Amino acid sequence: MTGFEKQNGQRLLVAVLISTGRNPVSGVVRRAELDARALEIVLALDTDVQFEVIHAGDPENPVLKDYLGMGLSDITVLPCDPDDDPASSLVWYLNRIRPDVVLTGNRAETGEGSGFIPYAVAQQLGALFVAQITALKFLADSKLQLSQSIPGGYRRRLYAQPPIVGSVDGSALPPRIPAYARSQRGKIHIVEAPRQNDAQSADWNILTGRNKPKKITRYHGETMAERLDFAWGQDRTGGTTIEARKNPRNGADAIHRALGDAGLLDRAGKGDNSKLTDIT
Repeated sequence: MTGFEKQNGQRLLVAVLISTGRNPVSGVVRRAELDARALEIVLALDTDVQFEVIHAGDPENPVLKDYLGMGLSDITVLPCDPDDDPASSLVWYLNRIRPDVVLTGNRAETGEGSGFIPYAVAQQLGALFVAQITALKFLADSKLQLSQSIPGGYRRRLYAQPPIVGSVDGSALPPRIPAYARSQRGKIHIVEAPRQNDAQSADWNILTGRNKPKKITRYHGETMAERLDFAWGQDRTGGTTIEARKNPRNGADAIHRALGDAGLLDRAGKGDNSKLTDIT
């Protein structure tokens, strides 16, 4: 049997969970950026592993074509209504196929967008959870090597044994552009999974988030700089302008005197306001 294999001779299986995204500027429905990056990690593997792409939602969603256009032959869809809990359907199906690795984006772009789904799936599967994944590699004896994004632009190398659930970071490889011909050839495979209504969100009042504008009191300054200073809560009054292009020494003397008058030099034990001497 080709590809990486488990100790029992079966091929390793990776499941990628995908969802619907939305452009933050135009609002146009699209692939979820982080879910597409999770899929790209699997497509870019240099080893031949078996993988399955799973979506809990509407089988008629046109966004699925964009995922198919990345080179997929099919996508498994678990039909769910907007008021259903997708985690329950996903866990039911994942328990059936028993994947070694489950990858998805760390946060959805539509719906609740809480980022809770990967954690809920990992808990119910009893699998290890790893966040901020940027790369994946299979080693000997079914061992996994993970690259994890950490603050400061650094990467941390982790090793683990399956099964694991991982959420993909935005610093992972960007997804490839979908090909139209491939999107038309790919198939949608529907699997009816048990549904569970999301009772907790039934009483929620969901609103579209937007930046709250800052209220600016009307102020008529003499110059644009004064009006801007007032708008941003800045005060530049009391400053001193020193013209020292022709004689830098006079400028240095004036700065030294101003610092002394402000008591800044006195605090440092250098309260000599006399004229600076040349350094030769």
